[in-house]
Amino acid sequence: MIGKKWFSLGLICSLFLTGCGSNKQDGMFEEEKEYEKVSLFCDVDFWKPSEWTLEEGTVTGDISRKTGAMIDVIDVTGDADRQLSLKIINNDLPDLISVTDSTVISQLVSSGKVWKLDEFLERYKPDSHILKDFPEDIKKNLLSRDGAWYAYPSHMSSQDNRNVWVPSDEYYVNMVEYGYNNSIIWNKKLLKELNIDISGLQNKEQILEAFEIAKNTKKTIDGKEIIPFLMDGTDYQESTLEFFTRTFGVENIDEQGNYVDSMLQPQMKEALDFFNTIIRKGYAEPEQITMSNERINELLSEGRVLCFVGNNANIMVDFRDWKSSAVILSENGNLPVFGRNSRGNLGWINTFVSKDCSHPEETANLLDYMTSGEGQMRWVLGTEGIHYQMNKQGLVELTEEGLEAQKNGSQSGVNVWWMFVNSDWDRSVKAPVPEGGQEEAREIEREQYALDEHTSVYDASLLQNLSAIYAGDDQYESIEAQIETWKKSQVKKVILAESELAFEEEYSVLIKGLEDRQIHLLDQMKNEGYKEKCRIFGAVIKPVNVKRESSDE
Repeated sequence: MIGKKWFSLGLICSLFLTGCGSNKQDGMFEEEKEYEKVSLFCDVDFWKPSEWTLEEGTVTGDISRKTGAMIDVIDVTGDADRQLSLKIINNDLPDLISVTDSTVISQLVSSGKVWKLDEFLERYKPDSHILKDFPEDIKKNLLSRDGAWYAYPSHMSSQDNRNVWVPSDEYYVNMVEYGYNNSIIWNKKLLKELNIDISGLQNKEQILEAFEIAKNTKKTIDGKEIIPFLMDGTDYQESTLEFFTRTFGVENIDEQGNYVDSMLQPQMKEALDFFNTIIRKGYAEPEQITMSNERINELLSEGRVLCFVGNNANIMVDFRDWKSSAVILSENGNLPVFGRNSRGNLGWINTFVSKDCSHPEETANLLDYMTSGEGQMRWVLGTEGIHYQMNKQGLVELTEEGLEAQKNGSQSGVNVWWMFVNSDWDRSVKAPVPEGGQEEAREIEREQYALDEHTSVYDASLLQNLSAIYAGDDQYESIEAQIETWKKSQVKKVILAESELAFEEEYSVLIKGLEDRQIHLLDQMKNEGYKEKCRIFGAVIKPVNVKRESSDE
C-alpha cells in the first residue's frame, strides 16, 4: 500500500547529494513538493488508467503540479457494483466514486455518505468554474433524479452546455443529433471475400444467411476460422441486446399512452429470440458473454470477425474497414426506434465525493481542474506539437500520434480520465475532422441507424428520471433493484437456451419472475413520473409499433 503522501524524487536526490558535498544548482532538481493521494473507484470494468507518474512533461505530473493531488485508482476485480455496495454498508467509501449503475447511484444518494456537490465546492473551492458554468438543464435533471445536486456527470451534452461550448462545425451538430453508439457493422474485406452484398443485409433472414455462409466457409484468416458474429462481451445486455431491442421496435409507451417496461413489450421477445438464434445456430460462441473489452478488441484486430453488434465507442478498429447496415428490419413490420435526448443527458459516468474524503481541498482542486477547459486541453488532448496542433482558426487538429494516443490512453496517459470529460467542450475546440480519415469514418457509421429511412425518432428526455417523484422511497428502490437483478440473470438464460422449446420456457420464466417481483406496480409508478414529464414539457411520445400483448397470450 502506498503511503498517504508522495514526495518528489528531486527532494530525495537533493538530500543525498547535499550529504556528499554537492549543491543543487541550475534547477537540477525540483523544490520540495508534497502531493496528496485522492482515491478513486470506478465501476467501468474495461477502464484502464495510465500509471500515475510525477515525471516532468507527463500528463499526470502536470495534473499533480496544478492540483496538489495524485489519483490513486482502487483495483476492482469481479462485480464492481457489488463491491461498492459493500463499501457503502461498511463505511469504506473512497474519496471519489465514479459509477454507471443506476441502482448504485440511488444507493449513494440515499446513503447520506456523499456530498452535495455545490455544498462541497462552496466550502473547499468557492471559485470553482463548476459553480459558475455548470449547465442548468443538466443540473435540473440531476435535481429531478436525486433530489439535490450530488453528481458530476461525464460526457455532458445539452443545449445550455452548448451555449457555453459552441460546436465548431456542423459536423459536430450532426454528431449530437444522430450519433448512436450501439450499431451493427460489417468487415468489408470479409464481405467481399464471401461474396456478400451489404445492401442485401436488411432483415433477420438475410443476416442469418450471411452468418451461415461465414460459418460454413473453408476460408481462414491466418489459419483461424472466421467468426460470423461477435457481441459486446460482458456488456452484451447494455449494448448488443439494446441494439436488437431498438431495431426491432421495442418502445416504452403503449397505445394507451402509458409507460410499460420494455421487457413486457411483444417486440422484446423477437429481439431475444434473434439473439438466441444466433448463438443456438453456432454463429457466436456462448463464451462471448464473458469476454472482456480487451478480448473483444483482440478478436476484432485479427480481421476474422464478419459482424459486430455493440458499442462502437469502445472498440479500437479503423472504421474505414467496416460498414454499417444501419438497421435490422422486423418480420412483423415494426419500425426501428431511436431516442434523441433533447433536454440534456445525465452522462455516462456519474462522479460523487465521499463525506469521508481524506483531502477535501485537493479533491476539490482536482475536480475543478480536470473538468475545466485548461485541464481538458491537457489530459484529453495531450501535448501541443506532439498530439495536436492549433490551426489558423484556433481549433485543435490531432496529429497521427494524437489519434493513436486517443485510442491507447492507458499507455499514453492521454484521454483516459473519462469520468471528467465534457463532450460539448470537446466538440467546441476541435476542427472538423479530415475527410476520408478514421474519425470521419467512425462518425459516419455511428449516424447510420438514426438516419435510416425506416427509423422512427422519439424524445427520450421524456423517459429520463421517471423515478424522481419516488426519490428515497424504500419500496420503489427495493422493487426496482430486484427487477434489474432478475433481468440480468434471467435474460442470460433466455439468450443461451439450447433449443426453441427451452427458449420458450426460459422466456416464460423471465416474464413470470418480473410479475412476481411486481413489475406492473413499478410500471404504474414510473408512469406517474412519465405523465408528470409530459405535463411539464407539454409533449408526449406517440408509439409507432404494434399493440402490447398481455403476458399470457
